[in-house]
Amino acid sequence: MRYFHAQLQTTANHPRGKTTASLYLKARNKAQALRQAAAHIGEVDGANGLFYRVPKLEAVTEAAYLAGLPPERQPDAEPVSVTPVAPQICPPRSPLPPSGVVGAELEQVIACALWPGELEVATVPPVVQAWAAEKCASRDVEVMAWALALRQVPELSQLGSEFVFDVVRGCPCGDVVRSAAALDAYVMGEVRQERATMRRLRRVFWQVADVLSETVTGCAS
Repeated sequence: MRYFHAQLQTTANHPRGKTTASLYLKARNKAQALRQAAAHIGEVDGANGLFYRVPKLEAVTEAAYLAGLPPERQPDAEPVSVTPVAPQICPPRSPLPPSGVVGAELEQVIACALWPGELEVATVPPVVQAWAAEKCASRDVEVMAWALALRQVPELSQLGSEFVFDVVRGCPCGDVVRSAAALDAYVMGEVRQERATMRRLRRVFWQVADVLSETVTGCAS
């Protein structure tokens, strides 16, 4: 089971205008998390479900997920509570930058992903952060090779640090960094696959949101 923080944003056409709220989710994967987010929107604001943007999902730790739930909810219950972002100080989540992975931030994420032991993107301990910082400071050849390949990805910041982490950590062959062409091909292949996956997830979200909106409208009439 994985844990996610979803940012729910309404559009200017929503009766309340543009708003932002937080939702903490427990799901097997992003697709299930998006379905849960759509179901929640349908439950609390179904008549206006089509005035929501596709939620931005960020992997978080179990501790952050539990901290994001209101006190009255049981830890193993389905997370269905939305809390306003503006007045709330969100609990600490992943130590990696969630977006805008450029420059030194990109290199730090890459170096963390190269850690030889077990590691999750949402739980990178200080010892790994320090180890990664040393690799970046020394301009480690492997880190620089990955950084060069990833900087060629258009709008990399939209994919986020979790994508960068998974691409580097999931590379099936460590020797791929010895060939710039092979590394570029691997990275771009992962980018195409990720964007195709996100397109499918968006379709899933809108399909669920549309059905829930029609259901709520039908019940109201």
